[in-house]
Amino acid sequence: DVNAQDLAGFSALMWAAGRNSVDSVKMLLDYEADMNLKAARGQTAITFALTNGCSAVVDILEKHQMILDAEEAKRIKEKGERGEDPEEEMDDMLQLPKPEW
Repeated sequence: DVNAQDLAGFSALMWAAGRNSVDSVKMLLDYEADMNLKAARGQTAITFALTNGCSAVVDILEKHQMILDAEEAKRIKEKGERGEDPEEEMDDMLQLPKPEW
């Protein structure tokens, strides 16, 4: 699971981002790692990159987020053009996932 987290809530993407491992960050994003996962104290991959001065990783994560935002906006627009209610999908997306334990 590319989004698996350790006991502190750190994911592989968080570790790679905090260590300025550009190639690892790119690979994890290609495998759809969730850059918005939060560790136990609320940190995200970009938090680790910023804290450790990893500007190249920060740039990659910011660009990736812009791509995700653009894709989401396009999907919502297309749903509206088909006469579907994009808010229904948003309601579904806002539901909290059930824990797997």
